[in-house]
Amino acid sequence: QAEILGALSFAFYAMTFVTTIATMQIGHIGFQLNQLSWTIVVLCLTVGQMKYIMHNVYNGLIWFTLPAGLVVANDTFAYFAGMTCGRKFIRKPFISLSPNKTWEGFIGGAIGTLIFGWYGSRYMASLTWLTCPTNEFSLIPDSLSCELDPIFYDAKYKFSPQVFEILP
Repeated sequence: QAEILGALSFAFYAMTFVTTIATMQIGHIGFQLNQLSWTIVVLCLTVGQMKYIMHNVYNGLIWFTLPAGLVVANDTFAYFAGMTCGRKFIRKPFISLSPNKTWEGFIGGAIGTLIFGWYGSRYMASLTWLTCPTNEFSLIPDSLSCELDPIFYDAKYKFSPQVFEILP
């Protein structure tokens, strides 16, 4: 079925391309080619991004959820840090393009995102419905069970005693 859908999509794209070229008007060819080129670029970017997003989702929902959560956490922490501590410690403007951005918001967003990334990724890695890869979506999902990928285990670090002799 996937082969048929790919061939069908290509056939529709080819028909649209041929129709566009066949209906070009002599006085507007430059404008029409410009519009056609931008349409193709936007389609390639959109379809390419969606392809890789779906690839990540099929490898485990955590690869979509964690980056989206990090963006939300960064914006939230930056907003609250900027509102509570903004321009109290550093008076210099952060970006002249956006005058309401503050250094405190930037630093608070960075620290909050690091904390959320550390604890949020550990929590999300413990949920099987986020870490198990799947090959199909359904309205009523079945329970997922899979062998956990080694990337989701806690790492064990062993430091040699010589490392601590270097430190003061």
